[in-house]
Amino acid sequence: MRMSLISRFKDEKTGEQLMRTEDVKEEIKRIANAIFTDPEDESAWMYARHIINLYSPASFLNNESSCPVVPLSASLNSNRLIVVFTRSITVEKAVTFFKGIPNDASWRSVSLFSSLTSRVWECVFDGKEHIQISNDGENFHSFTTFYRKDLYDRIVSGGSVDVIDTLREHCEELLQEENGNSLAVMTMTDCLRLTSPLESHRIIMENLDRLATTLDPLRANIYKSFADYERIRHHLLIKNENGEGTKLDGILEGEGRLSLAYLELTELPHIEILSPFLTDLDVRGNKLKEGTEFGLLPLLTHLSIDENPINCLPSSICSLSQLEFLSSSSTLLTDISTVGATLLQCSSLKRFLYCQTPIVEKTNELRNITGDHIRLIPHYL
Repeated sequence: MRMSLISRFKDEKTGEQLMRTEDVKEEIKRIANAIFTDPEDESAWMYARHIINLYSPASFLNNESSCPVVPLSASLNSNRLIVVFTRSITVEKAVTFFKGIPNDASWRSVSLFSSLTSRVWECVFDGKEHIQISNDGENFHSFTTFYRKDLYDRIVSGGSVDVIDTLREHCEELLQEENGNSLAVMTMTDCLRLTSPLESHRIIMENLDRLATTLDPLRANIYKSFADYERIRHHLLIKNENGEGTKLDGILEGEGRLSLAYLELTELPHIEILSPFLTDLDVRGNKLKEGTEFGLLPLLTHLSIDENPINCLPSSICSLSQLEFLSSSSTLLTDISTVGATLLQCSSLKRFLYCQTPIVEKTNELRNITGDHIRLIPHYL
């Protein structure tokens, strides 16, 4: 009941929470009283997480958010448009944010789950059109690249929120007495992830590992996914070599290449928020087994998946219509027919590097499958 009541205090147009900070802190006091009385009171912890979601710097990403859906970023290159929204929407809704797109344009959901709703949409049309984008569905302007830097900062960098900081302090106090309380560790970690992901990276990673291995192993995969996201986010927040701006800034400004090599990643959570920008992705030396997320980056021209425990080429690369170079050295590729069939579906692929893989000795057989339009590179030059 209290969760539904607190959710009603919002601006109907913007979705912004309007409940006074003092009143929210009173709610947090009630939560604190409940968890100190009974640290295993799941209803109190659930209410705490509800408040965290409401006041998160990136609350606009939550599916239950009342904030209006807006474009997060977009790129327009010749006759191809890639756009990322703050939440999944239908193509009918996506169209309303643009002017100048022909009626016969082809829209595609760039999603792992649904062809009807998606956070990322790709639009292809004939010829060069004068396309305009709107942030609110009313005011339109021309663009080649568009992004909301303020929203990206809130997603990746987080930011201090008084309400969440107060809740974190209560968790820390409880953990002095109940060090093994998984609910307290999880809630405190969520607070840190939302407000100080860079400054608190070490303790966040330690807590996620502890939750996955000791405190809550039944949900280990969830915590491992969180950890992968934190590794990527931490990498994006690192300063550039010249000390000016971060890696995220460089990508948003058109750098195009992202190296996530040797970060011990098992997946690439939320990588789709960079889909309008990435043309070159390097994920060498990780723990990727499937690589389904590659399909969420439709502008990729270069992809390096070397030194991952991959035993077959990800089918997701077949949807990458601009992929020209694929490197898969030191992987576990064995089935030559499957590899060949996948390569043939990569319509733009020009070079395939597969040094130090079991299929090197089957190069002639692979060449018979792929023909001459793909340059096979079985040995380092």
